Amino acid sequence: MIHILASLSFCLLACAPATDQPKKTPPPISPPSLPLRSSFTTNALWDDGLAEVATYSSTRTIYGAPRHFEYTMVTVKEDFNREYDVKTDSYSRHDLFTVLKVNLFARIPTENYPYHFLTSMFLRREDVGRLHKLTTSSQEWCGNTFKNMGRSAGLLRYSWDSYWDGEGVGSTNLDTTALFEDQLFVTLRALDFREGLTHSFALYPSMITSRATLAQPRNASLSVTTDSLAVTSVATWRVTVTQSEGPLLEFWFAKDFPHVLHRYVASDGRSMMLSSIRRAAYWQN
Repeated sequence: MIHILASLSFCLLACAPATDQPKKTPPPISPPSLPLRSSFTTNALWDDGLAEVATYSSTRTIYGAPRHFEYTMVTVKEDFNREYDVKTDSYSRHDLFTVLKVNLFARIPTENYPYHFLTSMFLRREDVGRLHKLTTSSQEWCGNTFKNMGRSAGLLRYSWDSYWDGEGVGSTNLDTTALFEDQLFVTLRALDFREGLTHSFALYPSMITSRATLAQPRNASLSVTTDSLAVTSVATWRVTVTQSEGPLLEFWFAKDFPHVLHRYVASDGRSMMLSSIRRAAYWQN
């Protein structure tokens, strides 16, 4: 199972400075959009006023050793307003649009101190193939880093505030056609699943790290096969994502709607296995 969540071997970076030099990668391709089914997001399930709360037994490499922890993924429909590009408090406004929000939370223990990651992703309900907004933060005893990515006026703007030397505070524009590794947890659930399906695209690495530097998108391709998880006997679609450089990613989605992610494995040591799932109004007491 690959894990929810990255870049830099998806290893949580320690306080020691990195020594590896970035490798040159071929220019990313800009292919047609992913073959997605609109029926995934238009389904009435997302209108029931509840959130899907999924918990995963997960692994990630930190300080050269596998760390075991619990990953929580929350998926829920929200109404945004364009003025602030956040969940609205007033539903009488005339600038509202609907998104699917996906929150990913992890507390990862080590011998020295715990790492915390919280990532929020927002995808327009009518276009889950394109990430509309992403914020992510990391906190541990060395410091905290915050990153924000959003679309506006045809641009994809990335800004950050990092505790790492050489990064600090900054911003830049990103490739508007590329996908982001972290969005695959929800975007791939809307695939037009079928045996033998293949597709090529450009892919940014995971944003879920303490580093703010973001590598250029890599050429990637996915393929779909039928599989069955031995542990649960759940009939699944297995989606394998191969990259020109970067970790190999594998996802197992249930064949039945809403195509819940049951397993994820990355070749850099990240993994996730579904342990529980429920629909709940988690924001209520």
